[in-house]
Amino acid sequence: MYETFFSLVVPVSDVDSQDDVIRFLEAVGREIATAFTDYELILVDNGCGFDFSSLMLDEHIRSNCYIVKLARKVVWDHAVLAGLERANGDYSASFDVRLADHLNVIKKMYEAAVYGSDVVYLRDRHRSKARRSLRRSLFFWALQVSGAGQVNPRDRREMLISRRALNWIVRDQSAHWYLNDAFLSSGFNLHAIEVDLPAFASPRTSSAASDQAWSTLVRSSRFLGLVASAVIGGLLIVLVLVVLNTLMVRIIGRDLLWQTQSAVPGWTYTVLLLAGGFAGIAVLLYVVLRVQLVLLEELGSRPRYVVEHFGRI
Repeated sequence: MYETFFSLVVPVSDVDSQDDVIRFLEAVGREIATAFTDYELILVDNGCGFDFSSLMLDEHIRSNCYIVKLARKVVWDHAVLAGLERANGDYSASFDVRLADHLNVIKKMYEAAVYGSDVVYLRDRHRSKARRSLRRSLFFWALQVSGAGQVNPRDRREMLISRRALNWIVRDQSAHWYLNDAFLSSGFNLHAIEVDLPAFASPRTSSAASDQAWSTLVRSSRFLGLVASAVIGGLLIVLVLVVLNTLMVRIIGRDLLWQTQSAVPGWTYTVLLLAGGFAGIAVLLYVVLRVQLVLLEELGSRPRYVVEHFGRI
């Protein structure tokens, strides 16, 4: 038996059944309660709508089980974060409620963490050999563009976190949208365990997955900064070429393609006036985008979920 206090965070959403929850709680009694000297199980009600108090549970499980009920459904990472912020264990793990038959892998994760890893996560052994869907490709492309280039598409959501790493993520979670991204960019000691676990199909439609990818992009100040630079830089390049073309026609009678052209009276001044106006618009656009980036960073520091209730089951 491991001499430690262990926290297990398990989001439960509307795609999970009550039977999944019951099977998982029974597995916790077999695998977790007998492996750690003390533990707590934090179920995050992420829009599942179950009445957990009516479940027939072993008294030992019930006394160590807590419920975090969220006011509205959020993405997996934010639901896990809601549970992690209330975890008190020396080590904390997040797990999928549908993996009740594979809960023993937490022991391997804990042993790897004890030997010096701050974060231990699971990685699918054969996922890279399968053809990636357009939806999944779009999502990881969004992560890479938004700055999370180190995220491995084979990395699963299940992970085990030391108290040191958890204290950091709870304090600085506003800087990251996804937990994998947060830990990978933090400099903690990481360890991946390759596993053969079932990969559950996402219930989201293609449009919903596309919306998630876009939401990842628009919440990234790095991405918006790149867009602003590209738009303003492109506009200025076009203005310079237009002005240069006009002056060449005016002075030497040839355009940028070295074709013979004739200057129309008053046209040169009109182009220069328009170019000056668009240059002023580009400057104002830059100022507006900079303000938007500041507002985005401020909004990102706000809570990403609302807890409606927290207490024992």
